[in-house]
Amino acid sequence: MFIIYKASAGSGKTSRLVSEYLTLTIPNPEKFKHVLAITFTNNATAEMKERIVDTLYAFAFKNVSDFDGSTKAIYNAVVNNFKATSNPYEHPYIQAQSQKLLQEILYNYDQFSISTIDTFFQKILRAFAFELGINMNYNVQIQLDELHNQAISLLINKLSDSNVALTQRLTQLVNSSMEESGKWDIERQLLQLLNNIFNEDAFQALKEIGKLTKEEIDDANKEILIKRKKADQQFQALKEKVKSHAAESGVNIEGIIKEFDKEDLKMEGLTKKIEKIDSYPDIQDQIYQLYDLYQHIKTIHFLSFNLSKLVLLNDMQEIIDEIKTEENLFYLSDTNRVIHSEIKDQEAPYIYEKIGNKYSYFFIDEFQDTSLLQWENLVPLLINALSGNNQFGETGSVALFGDLKQAIYRFRNGDPELLKNLSQPETFSKALKSNVLDPSQVNNVHLDTNYRSTPSIIQFNNHFFKFWVQSGGMQELKEYYSEVEQKTNQNKDPGLVSIQFKAKEDQRQAKSYLIEETLQTILQLKQEGIPYGDMAVLMSGNDTLSELGLLLSKSEIPIISSESLLLSSSTWVMLLTSAVGWITNPDLPYYRMMVAHYFLQSNDQSADNLYDVIQDHNSFLGFLNKRGVAIHTDQLQTMHLNRIIYELLGIFKISKRDPYIVAFLDEVEQQFSAGTGSLFEFITWWTENKSGLKLSSSASVDAVTLSTIHKAKGLAYKVVIFAFSQYIYQNTKNDQWIPTDPNITSLPYSWVTLKKSTVPDQYIELLNQEKKLTSLDNLNKIYVAHTRARERLYIITVEKKKGNYSKVLWNLIENGLSDEQKESDQFWTQDGTQFVTENPMQHKDLVEENDPLEKEEAELYLSDFKVDNQFLVLEKPKVLTEEQEKGVFIHQFLASLTCLPRNSKERGEVLAGVPPHFLPPLISILKKLNEDIEYQSLLDPEIPAWNEVNLITDSGKILRPDRIVFFPDKTVVMDYKTGKPEPEHQTQIDLYCEQLTAMGYPGVMGKLIYL
Repeated sequence: MFIIYKASAGSGKTSRLVSEYLTLTIPNPEKFKHVLAITFTNNATAEMKERIVDTLYAFAFKNVSDFDGSTKAIYNAVVNNFKATSNPYEHPYIQAQSQKLLQEILYNYDQFSISTIDTFFQKILRAFAFELGINMNYNVQIQLDELHNQAISLLINKLSDSNVALTQRLTQLVNSSMEESGKWDIERQLLQLLNNIFNEDAFQALKEIGKLTKEEIDDANKEILIKRKKADQQFQALKEKVKSHAAESGVNIEGIIKEFDKEDLKMEGLTKKIEKIDSYPDIQDQIYQLYDLYQHIKTIHFLSFNLSKLVLLNDMQEIIDEIKTEENLFYLSDTNRVIHSEIKDQEAPYIYEKIGNKYSYFFIDEFQDTSLLQWENLVPLLINALSGNNQFGETGSVALFGDLKQAIYRFRNGDPELLKNLSQPETFSKALKSNVLDPSQVNNVHLDTNYRSTPSIIQFNNHFFKFWVQSGGMQELKEYYSEVEQKTNQNKDPGLVSIQFKAKEDQRQAKSYLIEETLQTILQLKQEGIPYGDMAVLMSGNDTLSELGLLLSKSEIPIISSESLLLSSSTWVMLLTSAVGWITNPDLPYYRMMVAHYFLQSNDQSADNLYDVIQDHNSFLGFLNKRGVAIHTDQLQTMHLNRIIYELLGIFKISKRDPYIVAFLDEVEQQFSAGTGSLFEFITWWTENKSGLKLSSSASVDAVTLSTIHKAKGLAYKVVIFAFSQYIYQNTKNDQWIPTDPNITSLPYSWVTLKKSTVPDQYIELLNQEKKLTSLDNLNKIYVAHTRARERLYIITVEKKKGNYSKVLWNLIENGLSDEQKESDQFWTQDGTQFVTENPMQHKDLVEENDPLEKEEAELYLSDFKVDNQFLVLEKPKVLTEEQEKGVFIHQFLASLTCLPRNSKERGEVLAGVPPHFLPPLISILKKLNEDIEYQSLLDPEIPAWNEVNLITDSGKILRPDRIVFFPDKTVVMDYKTGKPEPEHQTQIDLYCEQLTAMGYPGVMGKLIYL
């Protein structure tokens, strides 16, 4: 049995999934051990398990009359399913069987198989790690940022005169970027290359190209350059021939020839001009030949545009493999690729032998977000379940739950075409990659009733999206929105939809208008008595959302967002972590600055002379003492990490009841329990993990939720304010990998960039398909935003005819509604800029006065979106660039270095307290120095040396070399430099040598070290 549930927004998908799960397992509780339910987030996994267990508990121990609404609906669905079979459906039977099933689950909870797809595949990898050649003690990593940065640093450090090939490849990358855009950023471009390595779309292509050597790729590059040059010569020769022939015949074709100077010349436009010289068919034929050659050249350019980057991609892959092997890392994004490589072309993959016999029943949630690789990895298990009888004497089953209209993760490899193809008889077998089922056996179930939203919201969305795909410019997406209309739940109040346009005379910028009107709407709702906790603001981008967060904070409106829930958004937490960094290295101005900033911010104070204060350790202690803070860094340095943090809580008078502090202490305790953890390890841990450490949000907190559309998917709010003007037309997937043309290149795949003007005719369908799917991405995002509201939906947009979204809204109101609808209370106008579906009604449940503790907790969510950088204006007038700042810091650090760390442990001790963003280049430099025997002797702690000592010349001039090393027979003066060698660098070190020689030191020689 293969069922596809098309679950539109609010259609009770989770309830349906639970009812189908219980229908399967209640009659035979043993079956639960053979069910695999797959979700796509940990929260969804926890929710599904909780719903199943809670519902079972109610079935087992409560009377039907005591069920809540959701449980009653699930119960009725189970009873109806039982009535359609031979199963008893009386309550005593269901109650007794539910008790047995609940007992089975609780006693065998490890076999309660509901998990994310990543967790499921990770279990398979762990079980077969040895067979797959993976170290069985590997460490799973999720975030790629650190790996990317480390790989780029290592690659750049490999640049040298001896590594000519790599240097040429990077230079070529820079040159091509300059030609294309007139600017370059080598790290950004390398990051783009790295994204290809971990992109599932590139998996098969890179796998095949990876079988080639760098020399073979280089040869392919040279070969295509030769073909390009030859084609260009042929084109020029033919063009001259055509011109000459036309001149001899007395035909003016200058206008036609000029057409070939265009980058995006199309046959349609050319044909009209060629038809005008139909009296000269031979010249027409030559022009058509010229066009064919034009397209051939365009195809060569199209397929070879990124070819020069392939060897560089190979270089990056080698470095990443080295890092993963050396540090025993396995990245979650590699899971699907490893499994796919192992099972491809195997009819019965050995890694599925045990699991294939265990699972016979599959439930897959949010199927529209499944990637092609994930699906192909699941298919062998599904086919096995559908192919024959299992231990219960029946064929297994597959149930997919998804909605094409909510597919918004294509940029993360989600493939909505899978759900579309499986839903259609003509493409089902190809999508399943098997003929095990006849397409007629597939059951498509449309869950067409919206239980979430009020009638006004449902009816508005029915009108809006139907209008958009039929006559509003999205006609090509009709097949995806053919079932967009939903039935309403008649038991709900009418609800409200409000559409507000920016007035033509309003002089505010679009962003300012959206932000300020959102604030006014929130204040208006609050006056009606609606709690902040019932409101959510959805926007498409983080930048606008951040500005709104700052405005709401200044207006003393509490907020919850993914950023505000981060532990690092708490001033108190940042004060603590900065203080630990300062204690680790009291002489580092960076941490003194951070401590001062967060201390002043948390105490609502300011200091005009902060720059001077942080330059000196004693002055900084005085700055704190004046404000009633006494810290003895030397004493704290001797304590264990946990003790230091608790001491700092008392010193800074930070409340231990603060929820951010409670969560922070829990994380520290969990990470550094049993007395483990150095200060350096803590700083490293905090730097690497702070972006993912969050406070669990509480529905009881009275605060406005701020969210992007993507993060709001799967959630619902009583009141939604959607502030939006227009969607962008940029392709979601501009870079694609396609099987190549063997007449153009010998490589198996080409990496192409879909730019309208450069795509040749034979690949135009590839561009059109991407444009279509990008339009689907944009439409789906708006659908998700429109369907989050339970009771009220407020849409705030720009002028009626300015943004593409606002145009559709206005066209709907003007042309998509009947006069009767406009004149009735369904749609009415206020000041010509606002349209609503119902008169706003006073909210009945006014918020009650909170007790002091609840008030305190609510106010804690009033947190800024961005780190307040006001202290930066207190710096001296000279402002360093980021690169200059890095160079100065590295120079000062090495100048203060008294010995060279020999291993990673010593490096960790030496680097303790270094600001996180300086760690990668310093680690790389220290490794480089350690590999050079000469440098080792110059930084030997056994050999006398001076660091940054002043030398005074006879004329009174002060010289300050970075390091002087005193050997028995010679003296070496060292100076560290960043950037390129300059003549003045040599002049400077010559002065150092002359002065030391004059002072009587033997064998003085200079050593310039470029970092």
